[in-house]
Amino acid sequence: MLARKRRNLKDEYVQFLSTPVEKRLKANQFYENLRHFYRRKWGCSLRIPYANGKELDLYELYDAVISLGGWQKVTNFDRWGEVLQKLSISENIQMAEHAVRIIYMQYLCKFEQNESGGDIVEEHENELIGIRSARLKGMIAMPSYSEPPMSVFRSSDNFPPLDFHKLVFSLLSGLPNEVVFALNVLTIMSHPGPFVLNFENCPNIIDLLVSLIGIKVDLLGAAPSNLFKWWKETSNYDFTKFWKYSGIDEGIFNCWIFSSEQENLKLSSLSEIYKDDNFDLSKPTNWRVFSILGILHNLSFEENNLLTMGENKALLRLLLICCNCRWQLLKRIACETLSNISKNINLISIEDPLTGSAFFKSIQSGLNSNDRFEILRFIEIIGGLCQTTLNEPILCDFLDKTNFFPRIFTLLTLKDILICIISLETILQLSELGRNACELISGCNKSVEQLIGMLTTDAASFGQAGLSGIKVVEINGHHVQPYVNPNKKKLHSLNQSNQHSKTTTQQQQQPIITNTTTPINNHLPPITNNNFSELDKSINNIATKTKSKNNSNKKCVEAQMPQHMCEWMMMALDDTNEEIEPCSRFFSTPSQLLFHIYEDHLKALVQSHASSAAKNPDNVCMIRCRWPMCDSTPRTLWSMTTHLQDVHCTEQSLEINLQKRNEFGLDDYINQIRQLFKQNREQGQQPGYAPFAAYEAIRRHALTNLKKDLTDDNEGPVTRNIRLTSAIILRNLSKHSTLARRKLQRFEGFLSWLSLSKLESSRTLSQCLFEIITQSPIDNNNIEQLKPTEEE
Repeated sequence: MLARKRRNLKDEYVQFLSTPVEKRLKANQFYENLRHFYRRKWGCSLRIPYANGKELDLYELYDAVISLGGWQKVTNFDRWGEVLQKLSISENIQMAEHAVRIIYMQYLCKFEQNESGGDIVEEHENELIGIRSARLKGMIAMPSYSEPPMSVFRSSDNFPPLDFHKLVFSLLSGLPNEVVFALNVLTIMSHPGPFVLNFENCPNIIDLLVSLIGIKVDLLGAAPSNLFKWWKETSNYDFTKFWKYSGIDEGIFNCWIFSSEQENLKLSSLSEIYKDDNFDLSKPTNWRVFSILGILHNLSFEENNLLTMGENKALLRLLLICCNCRWQLLKRIACETLSNISKNINLISIEDPLTGSAFFKSIQSGLNSNDRFEILRFIEIIGGLCQTTLNEPILCDFLDKTNFFPRIFTLLTLKDILICIISLETILQLSELGRNACELISGCNKSVEQLIGMLTTDAASFGQAGLSGIKVVEINGHHVQPYVNPNKKKLHSLNQSNQHSKTTTQQQQQPIITNTTTPINNHLPPITNNNFSELDKSINNIATKTKSKNNSNKKCVEAQMPQHMCEWMMMALDDTNEEIEPCSRFFSTPSQLLFHIYEDHLKALVQSHASSAAKNPDNVCMIRCRWPMCDSTPRTLWSMTTHLQDVHCTEQSLEINLQKRNEFGLDDYINQIRQLFKQNREQGQQPGYAPFAAYEAIRRHALTNLKKDLTDDNEGPVTRNIRLTSAIILRNLSKHSTLARRKLQRFEGFLSWLSLSKLESSRTLSQCLFEIITQSPIDNNNIEQLKPTEEE
């Protein structure tokens, strides 16, 4: 017997080059169809047999038998010797004909019958075997057609069947009822509850879901092109036309989307069909894409699914296509899903150049976008990629070439608390990658100075606009919530926590938001019905509002009635006229009332004084307050404005006057304040203040109203998070970057003062100072060692 041959890569390479291209294409198509036949027939994968230590080329064997008339003719006329010659197998090998015959019968006989005249029905199988039994004496009886070949073991014999194999078969069938039933089951299993889908048990479901909507996927043991044609015929969904007009790049469409060569789709003809950019969920094709994307989005919040979803290339293709489409609804869901799985994405494992290029282009366009939602999501994606250590070289090179660091430090200057916190968290993740990333952060212009400034930033400095819609919740740790019956009321708690300050920030949905993009919560509720109009809110620079389910039940928002009356007394400028009447104009807010008094009353007095002051330039315009029951102290224009704002135009004072008007009536109240004003004027006018009265008041109250030191204030949760995150970033920079240590030496005194304070970041700043002091001598020695070489 011949010895077993070793595998020679050189011979295989030479044989590969010598094989014609057409033959290689036919062989690939043959193996694809054969694997699909095995998967459909027996639910198992194809295992190619070995002969003489090498894999037997089933395509050569099949082609040789077919060229001689097929299995029946070769067997009847005993032409297996000719088959051996075509396979270049020596006839001196004992039992060679018998071995080739058995291999063909076990692996290719039923495939040939399926390709030529259809598969054999099992009820006629015994008759066929009985007729041939006389001719095939001495041979092993042909195996049952309901069983796979002998060398391919049934999975059910050794392993228990998977829990989700019925769902896989329903999706593979392509039948409308089966596919809809499977999608409904998956939608229910994507909800929080006792039965949540775990992709570790069925990773093929992701590939099937993606391939169902017309995206090319390498399905194990199946022919994707044949499946897509079958699905298209059974469902009548034209996903090719859908993705063609989605606004994606032409190269991505040609490489990732299934399309027949006979279809010539032009964008001009499609624009007539789809005239607007609204994603209409009433269309079956749109609903199918949205439902599958919603299932994957909901399951991306489960920790057990993140690893499988992050490693799946088909899912990454789908998310990149949706991130680059023109529909905001799909783009928002895809960005959130990509943000959830980003910490499990390994950039080195992306072998497809088109996938890598599309991934980085999407990140770059999202960071440079003016859409607040896209900026937040793609910053989170970069932070998630930093959690995989192997991504450091690729990620640092990409961020350096795209000017990412100037962009993110520019975003820190915005008065938006959510962008500030997420940007700091991303910079922190980057600083933990090591030396290269820290050098890039330190090399950015004014980066260290800006982080120093963030050490004393207060959340109140962002103003009411920056803090609007933000809810802060103190937590003690991450815990899994128990399952709650869906028939009862559920309290949706916030479960996104910051890493260091143990605080969480979540954006509250508002019914009307203008001049911005409406962000959706990081945890979207599960999708259960067809009312998705409320989710479609992410539109740039356009005021959006929630749509009512029934147009007949529209809610009317009542306008706020003006209720604050101007009580400024209208009289002659010389204060001697007896005709005294209040202004009596009503306004909705105190600020409107104050603006009215300044524009209509105070400016008139200043202008009249300016005309008379032309003769005497030293005469300063002094105004006396004409509010009832107020002193007649003369004041300048801005002093009078401040007096009105602090005394008469306050919310409390105006509410008291409103209660009096409601109690006495408007006419009686006006008569009353007119009499009070006359009595106050008859008592005489105040002489005014001394020239240095303000200076003396400041000296008198300087010690009692001394402002507290910054380090003595109690830090709020948001302020503590911003300061502590900035301190940790500076500590990482001082540990890994020489340039950062050189820049931080200028702020050593300031850092020392903060490190001795009561702030929570003081301990971290002490560690930063330790790194600066201990690493600086090493840096100086390295510089001195380089000087002689430079002189040489």
